[in-house]
Amino acid sequence: MSLERFDTEWFGDNPFRTRRPLAAFRQLLEDEFGDIDSADIFSHSRLGGVYRDAKIAADFAEARSATAVGLTSAGAKDDFEIELPSGEIAAYQATEVMDHGRRRGQEWRKWRDEGYEIQQDDGAFRSHPVFGSLMLCAAYRKLIRGHRRLVLYVNTGGYLSADKKLHTENVLGLLIGACFEELWLLRTNGSARCLQAA
Repeated sequence: MSLERFDTEWFGDNPFRTRRPLAAFRQLLEDEFGDIDSADIFSHSRLGGVYRDAKIAADFAEARSATAVGLTSAGAKDDFEIELPSGEIAAYQATEVMDHGRRRGQEWRKWRDEGYEIQQDDGAFRSHPVFGSLMLCAAYRKLIRGHRRLVLYVNTGGYLSADKKLHTENVLGLLIGACFEELWLLRTNGSARCLQAA
């Protein structure tokens, strides 16, 4: 499908900004993006940002058993908000942690044109020393900008394959967790872990 419909008016009245039940929010994701090639989504920086934030919001809402979820309005300090079973509305900033230099638009175009090839884990990822630093830097950048409720979406090959993943999470929590009201890690499999809670 053409991306022409994602014009200034669409972004100005972004439908994901309406908080709605999780199932309806996921259906909106499918309705808006289901027939668009991922290479096209991530080649369009603004559209890719909306998709990323909406996907993170939906996955985090499900992990928290939230009853509703929606992106925040343009210019808001946080990226999305969820309604918890208690009725509390909690707003969060989201940031994605990826390997340095990674460009998802380029990845998807290559996979589309050449076919997806599963990367063999030869042990190099397990000794990858960088992903913990990537998470720490991402959290610190948000902290100095005044964000206090943060969801780190961890999307790095080294992190997913690391033997000492739990240790790295604990170190991250000890180093910077207390600076936040809430600090969460959200993995690509949809599971979430709280490193700091008010």
